Parts: sequence; C-alpha cells; structure tokens
Amino acid sequence: MSAPLLELDGVTTRLRTPAGEWNVLEDIGFVVDRGEIVGLVGESGSGKSMTARTILRLLPEGARVTGVVDLDDVDLLTLSPKALRATRARRLGMIFQDPRAHIDPLWSIADYLSEGLVVNGGLGRSAALRTALRLLHEVGIEDGARVLRSYPHQLSGGMLQRVMIAAAIALEPDLIIADEATTALDVTIQREIISIFAELRRERGLGMIFITHDLDLASALCDRVLVMYAGRIVERQPTSALFAEPLHPYTSALLAARPRIEDREDRLPVIPGRPVQPFESPSGCPFRPRCSCTVDRCLEGRPPLRLIRPEGAAACVRSEELTEKGMLRHV
Repeated sequence: MSAPLLELDGVTTRLRTPAGEWNVLEDIGFVVDRGEIVGLVGESGSGKSMTARTILRLLPEGARVTGVVDLDDVDLLTLSPKALRATRARRLGMIFQDPRAHIDPLWSIADYLSEGLVVNGGLGRSAALRTALRLLHEVGIEDGARVLRSYPHQLSGGMLQRVMIAAAIALEPDLIIADEATTALDVTIQREIISIFAELRRERGLGMIFITHDLDLASALCDRVLVMYAGRIVERQPTSALFAEPLHPYTSALLAARPRIEDREDRLPVIPGRPVQPFESPSGCPFRPRCSCTVDRCLEGRPPLRLIRPEGAAACVRSEELTEKGMLRHV
C-alpha cells in the first residue's frame, strides 16, 4: 500500500487569548490518500477551519502547534518560511468560503489568475493569460475572455467561486482544502461546484479535504467523513457506513437534525444546548451536557478516539453498546 498524501498525527494547536492559552485543536490525526476526498463536518466552532489553517500554518501570531503534519514525507510544521511559501504555492491549494473577502477588488480576474502562474509557475504574461483562459473553461466558465477582463464586483458569487477554484488548481497542486466552498451558493450552483470537484479528483488524482456543515453535500462527494466536536475528532468512518450506522451520539444527532423534504414537521429536530468551545469543555466527554445517552462513565475523562469496527472509530465509551442496540441509527 502506498504512503498517504497527507498525514496528521497528534496535532494540537494552542492559541494565546486575553484569558490565557487554550488548546483549540487537540490530538488531531487522520490521513488523505491520493485521489481521495475526506470530509470534515460539525457545527460552527468545532475546529474544522482551524484544522485547515493549522495544515497551511495560517495561524495568529503566538500560536503553537505540536505533532506532525506530513505531506509526502515533508513535515509542514518544520519548514522554514521560504520553503513553506514554496510548498503552499506549488503543492497546496486553498478555496475559501467567501471569495469576495479573499480576492483583491482592485485586481482584474486576469491579474488574479495570472500572478501565481507568472511568479510561481515561471510563465510569461501571455502564456499565463492563455493558461488562465483554459482554467476558466475547465471550471465551467465558457465566456472566459469576458471574465478575465472583469473585476470581482462584476461577477456573481457562483462565478467568483469558480474563479477561486481555477486559481487553486492553476499550478496542479497535490492537495486542495475547500473550506465551506459552497455555503453561500444556491443549490443549483452548489451541484455544479460539486461536479467540478469530482471531475478534478477523477482527472488529476487530487487529494482533497472538504470542510462543510452540510451533511448531504459530504455524503455526495466524500469517500470518508471525520466528525469534529470541541476541537477533537469524535468519529471517523467511510461515508456510506457513517450515514447508515453512526458510532457516536453526536453524529447520530447531527443526522437526525437534517430536514427532510418528504417529512412534515411542526418543529425541526435540533440538538439541545449549544456547541461548547474547546476551552470551556466540561469534565468528561465534551458532548455529555447535550447527549441523550450519557451515563456515569461519561464523566471519567475525555474518551479517546478508538477503533470500533475495521474502518470506523469513535470517541464514546458506549459506542459498542449503543450500536448493538440500534440506538444511534437515525432512520
């Protein structure tokens, strides 16, 4: 078996705040294989975006990271600033949630797409523009010449998101991180963007981390799904297994809270309480105050992520018992 493209092992991220230092990520570990799409799901504040920023080392001043972030046998956490910039430019692509916040409004789309091709790809201006036109066509933009002449404010959100995807794949990176890349888009555009991701994976063999709060999108696109809560991974399973038979009460509650078009409900199901931040987690299991399956054992320290079945792991002391009784099935 070939080595994974990306491997995180024991990654803990600690941030400095006015109230002191806190672990915002704790003991994160997972792999992404070549051509594989791994989903990160969970409520806001669970640590999904912080995981992406830790991989890319886009963290606030004073942040401290321990563990290993290995990209093809290169530990990204030990790279010099110069080597890190080169790795980000050539091997890692990032697609942010809001393209309008990450594309300079004073630059034309031609300038935005050609800069990396010139500076990091070694192309001349004319060759870079030809490549930019090809990239726009690759992400489903037919009138590329007009788009290249445009400025961000002249394009729709869906069109601008496609432009950001084109920029992310311009130098043919090994790994792309898509952070809530479809959240602000309508359902039709979401479907088109998902199709683009699937085609890029198929044609280029890209590895991808797909961060989303939309479980249905994760189901449609991802090979495996990691569920995060309070800065930790609480479940890891292949997508089909996770949706059919979750191993953690939090995952089961997330799945049950999805609105279904075929059901008529007077009130949408919700998870009681609110998500806790890593620094305010109660003793024992962080999900315990919101969990309907809690017992005295849940107070005995934070449960580690452990293997429950050959390809499934969960951080719950009752996983075997609850799955055997069918208490975590959401349908």
